[in-house]
Amino acid sequence: SLQLNQILNKIKEREVKVEEVVNETLKQIEKCKPLNCFITINDSSSLLEQAKQIDQSDDLTKKLIGIPIGIKDAYCTKNIRTTAASKMLEDFKPIYTATVVQRLIDSGSIMVGKTNMDEFSMGSTSKSSFFGPVINPWSTKSGYERVPGGSSGGSAAAVASYCSYAAIGSDTGGSVRQPAAFCGIVGFKPSYGMLSRFGLIAFASSLDTPGIFTRSVTDTTLVYDSMVGRDFNDSTSIDANENCSNSFDHLELFKSKYKKGSGLKGVKIGIPIEFNVEELSNTMRELWQYGIDLLEQEGAEIVSVSLPHTKYSLATYYIIAPAEASSNLNRYDGIKYGHKVQTKKVLTLNEFYQQSRSEGFGTEVQRRILMGNFCLSRDSFDNYYGKAQKMRMLIKQDYQRIFDSGISFILTPTTPTPPFLISKQSSNPTEEYLNDVYTVPISLAGLPAISLPIKRSFENFEGQSGLPLSLQLISRWRQENNLLNVAWCLEQNANMQQLKLEEIEF
Repeated sequence: SLQLNQILNKIKEREVKVEEVVNETLKQIEKCKPLNCFITINDSSSLLEQAKQIDQSDDLTKKLIGIPIGIKDAYCTKNIRTTAASKMLEDFKPIYTATVVQRLIDSGSIMVGKTNMDEFSMGSTSKSSFFGPVINPWSTKSGYERVPGGSSGGSAAAVASYCSYAAIGSDTGGSVRQPAAFCGIVGFKPSYGMLSRFGLIAFASSLDTPGIFTRSVTDTTLVYDSMVGRDFNDSTSIDANENCSNSFDHLELFKSKYKKGSGLKGVKIGIPIEFNVEELSNTMRELWQYGIDLLEQEGAEIVSVSLPHTKYSLATYYIIAPAEASSNLNRYDGIKYGHKVQTKKVLTLNEFYQQSRSEGFGTEVQRRILMGNFCLSRDSFDNYYGKAQKMRMLIKQDYQRIFDSGISFILTPTTPTPPFLISKQSSNPTEEYLNDVYTVPISLAGLPAISLPIKRSFENFEGQSGLPLSLQLISRWRQENNLLNVAWCLEQNANMQQLKLEEIEF
């Protein structure tokens, strides 16, 4: 149950063997199979052989040496099945590895497997996977299972259940922060462009951002430092400057100067009035006030701010994201690669496309393709996609104005409610989209944000108390180091009790 930074220090001091760490991780993965966190688990003998080679090595200086890590199954991994949790790519094995994954491997980490997710990253519950839903480790009792969030629910559940010390996901509209909140762990989305998208199976290219799951802010800095940096394979990636690189060293410096009660003296933190929406539960509203109180106790100045275009965020996102998705998913035609319809009937080319794609794509993916194609159609383009792009710019300008006024950070809830039951069904599929109401605006603006577990719930929510509750911190673009410092400060003052191994029962 040690955190990544703690086990890393033990490995580097040779107080524990990597083989033992990997072996214990594999045992925990086997125990937690009912959670359905993983789609593919790498060969145990190969993983243990990697561990033995590290133990026998004289060089243990790599940033993440010997650390077991999970990879969302949306990232290409050479010669390892990469499915995007879909039937369309059920047997797809890439010929190259995604940049961020390769950087983690080069940093000495050990990839234990590919984690489950919503199909093609489309969803916020991890229920739409072709390989079955993921179960939140906080609630495993039969009939009371809860969603882990999505789309990166498998990665979040794996970290929360101690099946990996860290994991990576992808955040398009909240798909790292929301599952991190539901699973009671740290979820970090850097600024758009800080981490390479090369090798990430595309959902919405102008929004997709690699993200990180860990059990502490310190762990997050270690993983982030191993991944950050320009990648010439991704034209949208950018160089990291002193404000968004070497985050671990910056955090250690901040810790050395930290004095409880004055750690955030002079820092202005904005509280957006538009985020106090109807969907926000009383539990989360009280949590928000608790977080405000914690920051004030550290000397921060709390300021009410206005983001007037926030109310248009969901509508804007659910035009832009499906539009980009419909374009990106055109490549899956069953001919070049992907699922091919099996029939003895002679089909025309259009019939072949239609049947292959109908069989290969699940309901939610088909719904978003249809939405996207409609928004991009000649008759609708100007009324929908064109206006959505204009609104996106206004949303981005709202945040720019707030930060230019002297506000350094913004604090909001991560989700409107605690994690809800898997069995909960909605008559209107779009109601599920409301789960992203607090995360989508930040994605549209391309800003860095981090979700932090603050405490457990005292009130009963759908038959259970003691569920994790989280808040979200947001900063100016390319200010990752300062964001992580403030997040650590909030983490130190929070009353969060992590999920314990003995609490995960089946």
